[in-house]
Amino acid sequence: MKKVRQAIESLGYEDLINIQKDILTGSTKLRGIISSKLKDIEEAECRICATCGSTIKIKESDNFTIIFGPPDFKKRASFCALDCMEYFITSLKRLSEKKAKANI
Repeated sequence: MKKVRQAIESLGYEDLINIQKDILTGSTKLRGIISSKLKDIEEAECRICATCGSTIKIKESDNFTIIFGPPDFKKRASFCALDCMEYFITSLKRLSEKKAKANI
């Protein structure tokens, strides 16, 4: 609650009036802002395995992430286990070999 108090104390008069009106009318705006922020946090902490599609909770499980691609367009892939990462890398190697053969 100390952080909430500090945030409220940093607000100006107009913002405080708007928040008070929202609270008195059912807090729909405030509820929406908080729900949106919670959703953003949950999405940031939860990823999908690039190979098998299972959900990876970053704080609860071991996971692996690789960053790949050209310098101007990096991509990130997360994996739930080493075997998923190995399968992905093997597939990526095969794709690179096919591209190289096609360019010859």
